[in-house]
Amino acid sequence: IQIDIDTISQNDFAPPVHITSAKIANKSYVNINSHNPPSKPMLDYDNNMIQFSFASLDYTAPERNQYRYMLAGFDQDWLTTLLPRAMYTNLAAGDYVFKVQSTNSDGIWSNQQAEFAFNIKKAWWYYALIALGTIIMLIILLFALSRLKQMKELSRRANFDSLTGLANRFHFNQQLTLLISNPYNTAAVVFIDLDHFKEVNDSMGHDVGDELIIQVGKRLQHCLSQQDVLARLGGDEFALIIPYEQAEGNVNRDVVNIIERVRQTLNKGYQINQYWLNSSASIGVACFPEDGKDAKTLLKHADTAMYAAKQNGRNGIYFFNEALSTALLERLLIKDQLNNALSEAQFEVHYQPKCCVDTHEIVGLEALLRWNHPHHGMVSPNRFIDQAEDSGLIIDIGLWVLEQACQQGYYWQQQGILRGNISVNISPVQLSQPTIVDDIAAILERTAFPAHHLELEITESLLIKDLNAAQDVLLALKKLRVRIALDDFGKGYSSLNYLTQFPIDTLKIDKGFLSSILPEETSNIVLRNIITLGHELKLDVVAEGVETHAQLLKLKQYNCKIVQGFLFSHALDVTHLETCLVHNKLTLSEYVEIEDE
Repeated sequence: IQIDIDTISQNDFAPPVHITSAKIANKSYVNINSHNPPSKPMLDYDNNMIQFSFASLDYTAPERNQYRYMLAGFDQDWLTTLLPRAMYTNLAAGDYVFKVQSTNSDGIWSNQQAEFAFNIKKAWWYYALIALGTIIMLIILLFALSRLKQMKELSRRANFDSLTGLANRFHFNQQLTLLISNPYNTAAVVFIDLDHFKEVNDSMGHDVGDELIIQVGKRLQHCLSQQDVLARLGGDEFALIIPYEQAEGNVNRDVVNIIERVRQTLNKGYQINQYWLNSSASIGVACFPEDGKDAKTLLKHADTAMYAAKQNGRNGIYFFNEALSTALLERLLIKDQLNNALSEAQFEVHYQPKCCVDTHEIVGLEALLRWNHPHHGMVSPNRFIDQAEDSGLIIDIGLWVLEQACQQGYYWQQQGILRGNISVNISPVQLSQPTIVDDIAAILERTAFPAHHLELEITESLLIKDLNAAQDVLLALKKLRVRIALDDFGKGYSSLNYLTQFPIDTLKIDKGFLSSILPEETSNIVLRNIITLGHELKLDVVAEGVETHAQLLKLKQYNCKIVQGFLFSHALDVTHLETCLVHNKLTLSEYVEIEDE
């Protein structure tokens, strides 16, 4: 047989290809290429084995048909096979499209293809991981926000006062250090300490004290400009940094005006709950760079000036100078050495006679404390009594003086040379002690000194602080038969009500009031009437601080019977006083130079 191959033509038929079936997750899909194909299958991630069967529609020689397929989303290129099937498993979640093409019997690829789309859902643990990740991110975010909040709170606490919201000591020191880092700056460092704040806390409670601090802080803010620094250092202490322009040879007048405005503002009353409080402040000022080149020195000097303001009557403004620093150092040394003075027997009791105006005979004694310092000699009480009261040492010292006076008084009585009583000063701190009456009774019992020969001198300041408490203590003392003298009458408050409200036996006219009797006729009238009133109330009247003949004659004219002062004698030690007691008379030729009592 002969075949004419030139007459044979190539098969150009482009057969379509059909996906005859698909088995997805054990579910079969047919009629995939019909006009109503099945909806897009959604497979679970855990069950995603997929099988496809397909066929070419060229039936000339089916055994010679080739196929190529590709799973879009998984395969990178076409896969060629002679088998009309394909299988995939363990696919990742996502959208896929299975595509297949075929050749005709002559191996010509058809441009027609069949497609089948499906989706594999994400695994359950994927959503769990997303949820867990979200939770972790939220936790991290919350932790970060919490830490940020804590850091802000720590920063606020580190730099600002929790009660007033003002800068605290740490922040104030930072601002001061920053200011003095520029040597061309000038500024005033101001320390402010409220007067008698402890009494507010003790008598009205810390809630009232805290509210007072808050109101003080607000008032200070209103007195200052934005460039000024205001801080609460703690307790009732505030501090300011006030920058200013250097004035020629002096502090800028505007600074002085600002500080005075601050003082006056703080002096106004405060309404706190049901209380109306009157308050004041002691203010100390140190200037940069004149009073110190570094923060530590400036703060120390401002504090020194504030302390001086407090020691000199309070409610004042003091600018630092070297004299204040020297005085403060001396006070600190005395305060430190005072702790051991009693135990080391450095104290002595001296006695100043009280004399009859007419006869000059000694009619009584006042016991006065003296400190015989081993290095500084005799130290005046004016230099250490305040420190003793502030530290509480006055309680033990006062009882020691009282016992010494009673022991010595009993000895002189046994000798028959003591006439009249012995007066002993009692401070408000001592009388505020709950055991003071029992302590005095025990001393009288131990020393056997007659109670009616002991006279306790109190000041008007004690009566003003708490009238009821003072009255209870004084009445209890009167039951012991102890005499009560009102000391320094005319010095401060001088209310005549005290003479009738309290069991007072003796009225002692203050020496400062007496010193003004000669120039002022008005003072003479007041003095004469005080003496007359005392006598009519059957009180002993003693004029203190008699230093001149003219004062003595004036008192004699006003019928004052008892006087005390340097005109007769200063305070004497036991040995010298015994000589005077034996003679029982002082002459005016025995005067000595004036010293502080």
